Amino acid sequence: MAMLGAGETSIDPGIQLRLQVRPGATTAGRARRWGDYCRQRRARGVVLFIAAEERYPGHPQPTERADWLQALAVATEELRSFDLQVGFNPWSSVGPWDLGRANRLGFEPMVSASGRRAEQQASFACPVWLQWITDWYGDLAALRPDVFWLEDDFRLHNHAPVDFGGFEEIMLDRFRDAIGERPSREQIVAAILSPGAPHPWRAALQLTWREAQLDAAAAIGHAVATRSGGNTRMGLMSSVPAQHAVEGRDWHRLFDALGPGTLHRPHFAGYSESTPSRVSTELALLDQQRPLRPPGTPVTPEIDNWPHTRWSKSHTETWSQLALAKLSGADGLLLCLFSFYGDEPDDTPDIDTLLDATHPALTWLAERCDGRRRRRGVRVIWDPAVSTRQWLRKEATWPDLVVDPTPVAAYLLRNGVPVSADDDGPGFLFGAVSDALTDDELLGLLSGPLLVDGDAAVRLTRRGFGDLLGVRILDSVPRLSASDSPYALERLTADGQAATGLPGDTVTSVNHQPGLTRLAVDGGACWTDIRTPIDELWGAGRIASVNRLGGRIVVTAAHAVAELPASDTERTLLQSAVRFALGDNDPWPTVTGGPHLAPVIMDTECRSGGDDDCDLLIAVVNGSGDPETVSLSDVPERPVDGWLLAPMARPRKIGLDRTPDGLQVTEPIPSRSILVIEPVDRPAKEARADGQPT
Repeated sequence: MAMLGAGETSIDPGIQLRLQVRPGATTAGRARRWGDYCRQRRARGVVLFIAAEERYPGHPQPTERADWLQALAVATEELRSFDLQVGFNPWSSVGPWDLGRANRLGFEPMVSASGRRAEQQASFACPVWLQWITDWYGDLAALRPDVFWLEDDFRLHNHAPVDFGGFEEIMLDRFRDAIGERPSREQIVAAILSPGAPHPWRAALQLTWREAQLDAAAAIGHAVATRSGGNTRMGLMSSVPAQHAVEGRDWHRLFDALGPGTLHRPHFAGYSESTPSRVSTELALLDQQRPLRPPGTPVTPEIDNWPHTRWSKSHTETWSQLALAKLSGADGLLLCLFSFYGDEPDDTPDIDTLLDATHPALTWLAERCDGRRRRRGVRVIWDPAVSTRQWLRKEATWPDLVVDPTPVAAYLLRNGVPVSADDDGPGFLFGAVSDALTDDELLGLLSGPLLVDGDAAVRLTRRGFGDLLGVRILDSVPRLSASDSPYALERLTADGQAATGLPGDTVTSVNHQPGLTRLAVDGGACWTDIRTPIDELWGAGRIASVNRLGGRIVVTAAHAVAELPASDTERTLLQSAVRFALGDNDPWPTVTGGPHLAPVIMDTECRSGGDDDCDLLIAVVNGSGDPETVSLSDVPERPVDGWLLAPMARPRKIGLDRTPDGLQVTEPIPSRSILVIEPVDRPAKEARADGQPT
C-alpha cells in the first residue's frame, strides 16, 4: 500500500476491472499478467466479458461455448491465485444491436410497434431462447464466479434497428390470451396511444411483458444458483428507469426473481467525454435509483469508456465519475477502461496513472459516504407506474410514454438545491406523474411543501385538486400552436421582488418552453408574470400560496423546468421557492457562487441515535468548466472542516470563512472537483455532578 496522505484511510474502495479474455493458448499467461496488474493497482477483482462487442458473432453456438468455457476455467483459476474476486459478464441476454449479425440459433426475434423486425435480438416469449440462455448461463455458473452479471440488454428498448420490442406475434399471443380478444398489432398500438384516460390494454400488455421478463429472470437465477452450488450471486445491470417503466418493470420482483443477495449496477455515466455540467445528471441518476432496489442491495456503478480510453474520455472525467459514484455511497466500482479486443495490460500504460491517482480520493470518500445514510433535499416525485397510468394528449407517439425525472432533478442540482429520493423531503411534482398517484397520495403531497410545474397543475385540476394550488387554469398552450400573442418573457412582480430580493426589473425567458400553462392567481401571491414579445400580460408565471390543508405550494407555468434558461436569476427564483415551501421547517444548505455547483447532503453518524440529532456532511461538486467560488447558506453553526478533492490529486484541507448567511470557501475550486464540509469531532461530553452528561 502506498503511503497515505492527510485525511486518507486504508479502506478498500472496491475497484473491479472489466476485462475480456479470449480462448486460445495464451489465456493462462495473459490472465497471470492481468492478475499481477490488479495486485499492483490495488483492484479488488475483475469482471470477465464473455464474447463481447467485437468478439461477439451473435449468441454463441455450441463449439464457441465450449471454447469460452475452457478459457474461462483457466483464467478464473489463474486470477484467483492472486486473491482476486472474479465475476462473469456474458455480452448477450436477448441480444444487443444487430450490427450485421445473423439469427444463428432460430430464436423468435423482437418486433417493434411499427412492425420493424430485428435479426438476432430474441423475444422474451421465445421458448427456444429461454432454454438456450438457462443452459448457457448454467454452464458458466458451474465455474463458480463470485458474481454473475445479467447485462443491461435484458430489456425491450434500445435494440436497433428496433426502437422498442415486445410486439412480435409470439408475445402478442400471450397478451391476446390474457384479454380474451384477438386484436391486431396496429389496433393494440392505437389503443395504447389513444388520447385521454389510459386504455386498459396498455396495462395488460405491460403486464404481459413484465411476466415474460420475470419468468426469464427466475429461470436464469435458478440455473445460476443450482449449477454454482449456491456460490454465485447474480448482478443486475439496468438502463434508464423511465425507459424500463414503459416495459412495466417491477424492480423489487425482478431482484427477488434473480435470487437473494443480487447486486445492482445502476445506470449512471456515458461512454465518452461530456461537459462538466453533466455531473448534475449523473448525481440525479444515482440518487433516483436508490428506492427502486430492495434495502441493503449492494451497489456497484460502472464507469465505462468506449472505444479507446483517453481518446473517448479524459482521465479527469473518469476520476470525476468514480468520485461521484463513491460520494453516492457505492459499495464497489466497475471500471471498463480497456478495449474489448483482449489487450495486454501494457498496451495502455497511461491507465496506471489514472488508477494510482484516483485511489486516495476513493478511499477517503469510502470512509465517509455510506449508501445507507439518509440524503437530504427536494424529492422529485416519480413512480414507475406513470407509464401505465398517465393520460395522453392527441397524436401521442411512443416516446410520450417515457416520463423521466432525471432532467428535473438535474435542474435542482445545477441551481444549488440538493435532491433526495428519500420520502421525507419537500416534493417536486412534474408532468404526468400526478396521473400515477392515488387521491390519498396527492392529498398528502398537497398538505406539505410542494413545487408543481404547469403540466402537473393541469392534471391536478382535472383530478379535482385545483382549489389547493392557489391558481386557476385558463389554458395549456403548446409552443408550436400559432398565436398573435405568444408567450416569450417572464418578469418579476413586486411580490416576487419581496420574496426573492431580486431587482424589480428582472426579466428572464420562457421563449423555448415546449408548453406553458396560462395561469390566473386564485389566493396566492404572484411572483412573476408571463409577457408577450411586446410586453403585454399573458398570464401568471410563478405563484406561491398556502392552501386550506396547510400545504405551502409554488406553481410555475413552465411545462419543462429543466429547459428554463440557466442563470443566476433562475437559481434565485428556485431557491426562494424551496425556502417558501419549507416555511418554518429548517432549510437545508443551498449553494451559490459560480454556475453548476451541485450539492449533496447526507446524515453523518447520529449522536443520540435519533434522526433529529444528526450532523450533516455537505458536498458540492463543481459542474462548471471553470474554477468557481462556493458560498453556502443555512449551514448549521457547528465546527466543521473543509476538504478539497480535486481531479487526480490527494484530498487536502481547504479554508472556510463564516459569513452572516453560512460559509464561503477561501479559494476557487477546480472544475469537476468536490468540496466536502464535514463536522469536526467534538470531545466527549463531560459529566455533571449528578452524573448526567452536560
